[in-house]
This record gives sequence, C-alpha cells and structure tokens, in this order.
Amino acid sequence: MSVLTLVDKARLLLSSDIFRALSLEEATELAKEVTEREIKAGEVLFQRGDIGEHLYIVVSGRFRVYLDDPVERKSKVDDVLSGEVIGELALITGDRRAATVHAVRDSSILIVTKSSFERVAKQCPHLLIEVARAQIERLHRVQHLKKSLRQSTEAIALLPAGGNLNVVEVFATQLAEELSSFGPVLRLRSGQDCMSAISAESEEQYRFILYEGDPSPSVWNTRSVRQADSIILVADDSSDSGLNAVEFDFDAQRGTAASPHRHLVLMQTGAFRRSAASWLQSRDVDMHHYVASGNKEDYARVARFLAGKATGLVLSGGGARGFAHIGVVQALAEAGIPIDVVGGTSMGGLIAAMVALGLTPDQMREACRKTFVERGIWDFTIPILSLFAPKRLSISLEEIFHDQQIENLPRNYFCVTTNLSRAEVCVHRHGPLTN
Repeated sequence: MSVLTLVDKARLLLSSDIFRALSLEEATELAKEVTEREIKAGEVLFQRGDIGEHLYIVVSGRFRVYLDDPVERKSKVDDVLSGEVIGELALITGDRRAATVHAVRDSSILIVTKSSFERVAKQCPHLLIEVARAQIERLHRVQHLKKSLRQSTEAIALLPAGGNLNVVEVFATQLAEELSSFGPVLRLRSGQDCMSAISAESEEQYRFILYEGDPSPSVWNTRSVRQADSIILVADDSSDSGLNAVEFDFDAQRGTAASPHRHLVLMQTGAFRRSAASWLQSRDVDMHHYVASGNKEDYARVARFLAGKATGLVLSGGGARGFAHIGVVQALAEAGIPIDVVGGTSMGGLIAAMVALGLTPDQMREACRKTFVERGIWDFTIPILSLFAPKRLSISLEEIFHDQQIENLPRNYFCVTTNLSRAEVCVHRHGPLTN
C-alpha cells in the first residue's frame, strides 16, 4: 500500500476537478484531514441509496457508475478516471446516493469527510462553483455521449485456454499490430517490474495495454485480470478444449461485481475450422471469434471489437424484397466498410447467414437464383401455420449451408424468429443453421 505525504495529498487535491481552485495553503490544510484508501478491482465503493458522508478523489485506477445492477451491466452511466471526484452531489444535497459505484481496476482514492468539505466551502465559496462546473461537465458528457473527448485506456488481459498453453504471445503480437491503428499499444509480460508503474500518466499515453498471461496460475495473471476491461481467452482450436489450470484459477477469482467482457479466440491452425461447441459449453464468454493463422483481417476484426469500432449489420424480412440486401452488402464492401457481426430475420436472416459464411455478393445472387428462380420454393399447403410448406426451401438451404452450425461461422451471426406456441421472440446464436 502506498503512503502519500502531505505534499502529495495537496498536489492531488489541486489536480482534481473540484479542488483545483484552492490555493496551495488551503489545499495543504485540507490535506491534513484527508485519508488514503486502496480499493481492489470489483470492490463496491458505495451503493445506490447509501447515505453520502464522504466524497472521493480518484488518485489512480478507474471507477464505473451504474444506476441499476452492475452485475447485469445495466444502465452504465459513466467512468470516473484519475483526478476526478466521486460522490460530491450527495454530500452537498444531503440526499442518498443516486448510483452505485465500483472499481474496475485496482484503484487508490483520497477520502474527504463532509465536515472537512463544509469547512473549506465556507472559507472558499468559489469551491461550490467548481462543484457545479464538474457536475455540468459530467452531465454534458453523459447526455451527449462525448466519450471521444476522454477516450480512456483499454486494458486487455490475454490468458491461455485449452490444451495449448503457448499461444498467447503469437496472438498478442498480431493483435498489437492491428490495435495500433487505433492508438499506441503497451505490451506487458510476467517478470517485468512494471505493474506498479501503470499510473495515470501512462494510461494517458497508451490507448491499449495488453497484459500477456502466464501459461500457469500466477500472481501476474491475478493482477492482470483485476486491471482488465476485457479478458481474452486464447486457444488453439486443434487442442484439447477442456479447462486448464489458468482458467480454473480465473473462474475461482471472479467476484460478484460487474466483470470484464470476456472473449474466446479460437486460433485456426489447420485448413478447417474446428467446432466451437465444446469450447463454448464449458466457458462463460460474451463473444467468440475464429482467427485463421496469418489472416490479417481476422485479427483486425477482433481489434475493432476491442476498440469499440466494430460494424454490425442487421437485415429485415420482406420476402423477395429481401434480395435488395445483397446490394447493401455489396455497397458496404465497395465503400471499404467491413461487416464484423451480422444478423437478420426471415429473408434478412438468410442473406445475413450468407454474409457470415463469407460468400461474395455474386455468390449470394447465384445461390438465390437457383433457390428461388430455378427450383422454386413455393409448396402451397393448408394455411394453418403457414401458406407454404418448408420442404423445398429446406433442401435448398442444405445445399447452401450443408451441416453448418451457427457458432462455427467465421463471422458472428444471429437470427430472429417467432415462437408461435409461446408468442415469444427467439434469438438464435447456436445450433444448425438450416433450422
């Protein structure tokens, strides 16, 4: 645990967005009354409804503000970074806390009590102007989503998954190259005495920090995961898909607060993609990606997701009018806009599946011509559930997609259907594509 001197505390007060208007003498007097506290990633600072008796200045790390349940990642309001203040509004108004705040990194804060704040506010009335200014800036940032004005560092932990434990470095090298198109990248490995050196200054210097995990459980892995905004489990798709010791250790450490987004990357080393089903069955991940060895675009796609720059395309239904979707896909390709995730319903779901499979617009047109023009799919039937029987369409779909599973597509894909028995919307992300 770090121990700040009186001078350090005064300097930190003056660098905060509320106390910056104090004189050095005033800041030094206040510094005598503030205390320092270390908070681990995942720890809740305060919850919605708590009484506000303190305000907090972020010395290092990052906090996340939620209006609802952070475990379910609902209603994220904002991130609070180094130099910013948390909890000042409830301190002034006397109301209960309006949001829940927890640490997303190992963090350090200074704590100012209500009595200390009120004393300084009486001596320096202009302090309240700074409070109002900070609140207005925060409200403006949230309402207008101007994250580009304060684009924070994305910390990414890379851990080995499955039977091959030596895949992280190879993946990290190519990923870092693709991420560098969005900003500077810092790679950190075990054995480098640099974890404590990741300060507010270094986070301002780098857009991405890659923590490359060890092939066995270690203190480095534990600390890396605690700093991470995203965790990538990297696997060789030809290796054993069972959980390894690193993954068991990672699962054991997961807390109850909102956890980082989790990705599974399956590195395709052979000529064919192996099934993702066994990998996904034993792992709780938000998204998985196939990355073919040496395929620059596959790495670029993962980088876009991590940078928040991925492009999604959702295609609607509409029968024969859905053929127009092929023109949209072609126009995006001609404009150089990659499609990273695609979904749809009815005819849009069919075209989206072709996109996810990697078919070109010309190949899509040819498949649709054979299916809907040459063969025809219109088997009329008694219209109890549908005007048409699905037999011909099923045969055509099997010729296009064969036994392809949704989770094994090279691009992330989903389709939407209606369950008539339950009157429910169903989103499909796994299972046979032809179904």
